[in-house]
Amino acid sequence: AEGYKNTEIGVIPEDWEIDEVGNVISILTDFTANGSFASLAENVHYLTKPNYARLVRLTDIRANFANDGIYITKEAYCFLEKSKLFGNELLVANVGANTGYSFKFPSGLSFKASLGPNMFLLRFNEKIINPNFSFYAFNSSYLLDQLFSKASSSAQPKLNKQNVRECLICYPKKLPEQLAIATALSDVDALIS
Repeated sequence: AEGYKNTEIGVIPEDWEIDEVGNVISILTDFTANGSFASLAENVHYLTKPNYARLVRLTDIRANFANDGIYITKEAYCFLEKSKLFGNELLVANVGANTGYSFKFPSGLSFKASLGPNMFLLRFNEKIINPNFSFYAFNSSYLLDQLFSKASSSAQPKLNKQNVRECLICYPKKLPEQLAIATALSDVDALIS
């Protein structure tokens, strides 16, 4: 059809791009990137009462942070330098039943936060991909299918960083178009809920 092209992931608009996720992100990291299990155990203690920062888990995002959280001290927060959350990061579950599903970490929260275990943190190169658009791309069937097929190669569903980097992402070249798509999808989500 006019204005469209055939690609390895299907028919897409002519002015859209396909690339590996690894080429359009600035950061892909996780909790364990901060040190060995021994050093993490020594430096990061989980607290049940509010403290300097919150350790973000899938359950917290699902509950919109209205649940009882896990907290960490300022020292632990500083130790977890590589996985601090500031807002707009994409968090992808990398082990267990939810493997492959992703969530956008909200911006403008009133607390400091650091990534918990069992998730990857992705920051996109914002000159190429809008963070809001990345969330919808990662929740699209073509990207989820790639993640699920990579995760199901072991007994326990699991993804490694290379699995995520190799996934193909498709996006409009123009950032305003990405923002328009993300805004429209966000409006639809709001209407549904």
